[in-house]
Amino acid sequence: MREVAAWLRTRHLLMKMIAFTSMAVLLLVSILSAILYGNARSLLTNQDSISSRKMVYQVNYNLSQMNESIVRLTQSFYLNPDIIEIMFDQSEDMSGIALKMNKAFSTVTSANLYVHSISIYNPQTRHFYNAGSPIFFDDPLIKALFDEDNPLPKLKPVYRNLGKLVNGHEVGEPVFSYFMFEKQENGSYGGAVAINIKAEWLLDSLHEVNMIDPGKGAHILIMDRNNQLINTVRDIEEQPDWLKDVLMNRLSDETPEGQQGSFVESRNNKEYLITYADNSSMGMTFVKIQPALEVYHYLSSFKSSILFITAVFLAVSIVVSVLVARRLYSPIGKLVKQVSDGQDTPFGPGDHRDEITYLDHVFKQSMSTLQSYQNERFQNRDVMKHYWLRRFLTEKLQMEWEELEEVFVRTGIVLPRRAAYTVVLLKIDDYSRFREQNSAKVQEAIRFALINIVSEWLSPSFPNEGLDLKEDLVGLIVNVPEDSEFPGALIRLLEQAGETVKRFYKLSFTASVSRETHEFGQLFALYNQTLNQFSYRFQYGHGAILHPGSLNRTDGHQEIPQALLKQLQAAMNGRKVEEAQTSLAAIFQAIGSLEYQYALTAIFALIETVKKNLDLEREPSSSLLIELSSLSLHLSKKETLSEIEQELYGVMEKALQNEVKEPAAVSLDSYIVETVTQYIRSSYSDPGVCLASIASMMKLSSRKLGNLFKAGMQMSVADFINETRLLKASELLLEQNCSVREIVEQIGVTNETYFFSLFKKKFGVTPKEYVLIHYAAQTAEVIRKENGKD
Repeated sequence: MREVAAWLRTRHLLMKMIAFTSMAVLLLVSILSAILYGNARSLLTNQDSISSRKMVYQVNYNLSQMNESIVRLTQSFYLNPDIIEIMFDQSEDMSGIALKMNKAFSTVTSANLYVHSISIYNPQTRHFYNAGSPIFFDDPLIKALFDEDNPLPKLKPVYRNLGKLVNGHEVGEPVFSYFMFEKQENGSYGGAVAINIKAEWLLDSLHEVNMIDPGKGAHILIMDRNNQLINTVRDIEEQPDWLKDVLMNRLSDETPEGQQGSFVESRNNKEYLITYADNSSMGMTFVKIQPALEVYHYLSSFKSSILFITAVFLAVSIVVSVLVARRLYSPIGKLVKQVSDGQDTPFGPGDHRDEITYLDHVFKQSMSTLQSYQNERFQNRDVMKHYWLRRFLTEKLQMEWEELEEVFVRTGIVLPRRAAYTVVLLKIDDYSRFREQNSAKVQEAIRFALINIVSEWLSPSFPNEGLDLKEDLVGLIVNVPEDSEFPGALIRLLEQAGETVKRFYKLSFTASVSRETHEFGQLFALYNQTLNQFSYRFQYGHGAILHPGSLNRTDGHQEIPQALLKQLQAAMNGRKVEEAQTSLAAIFQAIGSLEYQYALTAIFALIETVKKNLDLEREPSSSLLIELSSLSLHLSKKETLSEIEQELYGVMEKALQNEVKEPAAVSLDSYIVETVTQYIRSSYSDPGVCLASIASMMKLSSRKLGNLFKAGMQMSVADFINETRLLKASELLLEQNCSVREIVEQIGVTNETYFFSLFKKKFGVTPKEYVLIHYAAQTAEVIRKENGKD
């Protein structure tokens, strides 16, 4: 039994399939059986309702025929001469009246045995004369003729109970009374005649004529104009109290033309089929009532048959469900077994709701594992792709096209094979500021965005592959289609891409485009040529697009024209600032037409000329000296010729406008110290900043510069560099919530451990503790202020 129970617990789905199929078949059979039973019941009810209506209509017809004959009898009796004489005789000859009454009554009863009695009213004497059954002297209904609020029905049956004395007790005797009377011209009533019909005769006749079997619980009732129910069988006293109310409500809701029909009424857990028809001529409603159980008695056997068929179908459905479910479950069971055998945790009782949830769990695990493999594969593929693109540019590879084809397929490079190519390099402008403002991660993200934006602009016309060359440089290997306009179309697309980058990232780049080649192995040479072209950014400025066909080439000049130098010397000697500015602009325009190496030489020569012409020995100006020294220092950081022009003009303007003489020895040292401090504060993020590099730029020995700085600042250059970096690090920790790694990269420190030791030495705590202490102090200050307000 335990093995069977364990087997069943591992077959949840099979059990569900069997149960579902069985319940579905049972539900279908039950619905069909209920519909069949309901239709049969409805059909039987309709048929019996039609039969009952016909019977009620027949009763109505038969009673109408009897009523018509009694009406004619009443009319003829009313017009009998003897009766007229009795009604309007003003004398009271009782013997004569008795003879006439007996004669008239004998005439009526001889042909109409159903007449119970007759009554004549004489309005002259206001007396009643009775024959057949002298049980009353005054008839209250005839007296009602004189009551206008309660008029007596004319020639219509009125059911009433006449009382008579039997052995000293009054016994009721039911009759149907027909009244005949006329109204005179003056509005008064004349004589009246009443013929009383035996109620038992009329009701028995109706019952026998229409063959009603009371033994089955069916009988006919009559509801008169006073809403009184009359049973047609004397020995049946049952007259349901609720029936009168139900009929009155039903008749009040019907239209006069539709006061007939049948319905089923439930009372006291018992159903009755009620059929009714209204006879307006008689002022009565005929009702047939019979228990619904009598109508549906043979439905019980039909119901038993349906229940038996349902049970048989249920048994068959279970057998069929087991067979079908096992057949359908077979592949699922095999799959579960195969999957379970290959899992560390096989499917077992209680592990999962059923086999499908187990397979779903295994599927999701498999998909997650597969997705991890796919991600790893694509990541590795992307790494390999960038590896080969970098090698194509930075190494001189000698590979056959078959080898290149294999590399392209393996790494997903989408460049066309055996086509024309060009190399495009993008250099971020003002890189020192870019590096100071962004962490290493942000710099990498921006380079990635730069590659994608430019690639998107170029791709419709120039298929390409991009790669990150680190620092301020990214590169693209671009396919040049045969029908393309090169380099014009490529340059226009690069300009549009540059506008997009400037709009979204607030930075610009200088693009360098190589010549085209059909040899893939020549990309290395094109890459180096394109790198060399960036030197022309010095002359063309930021945002330029450099191409071999558009670069300035020397026209034989390799130095500044002497005439321009003489004009500048004259302006400086005369201290004419505006003329000096005009001459300097003309000189830089001439420098801009030179090639890069000649332009640099010309700039340094210009600086020496400016120094000599200011005659520093006769009129020493420590301010000018230090500015000229710092210009050489800043020259290596300037990226364009216009920046150098502005820097040099600023120094000249200060020198030419300076009329205050300062002691040379004292002010020179202070300006040297000030220049070094300014340089360190602007270049602390450069890992290469140190005493030796600064001394080399200022053309001073490291020892002399170190002594001067320590004398002026009371600390060494190295300590000042660390001090500056640590102060900047503390600002970044509190203001930008940067991580330690990002801060280390931004302040120019290459070793995190070294940074931690410096930070703890200066502040006495670790960077994390420093932040916590700062925020705790802020919170305490806020609480103190709030308490002070309270």
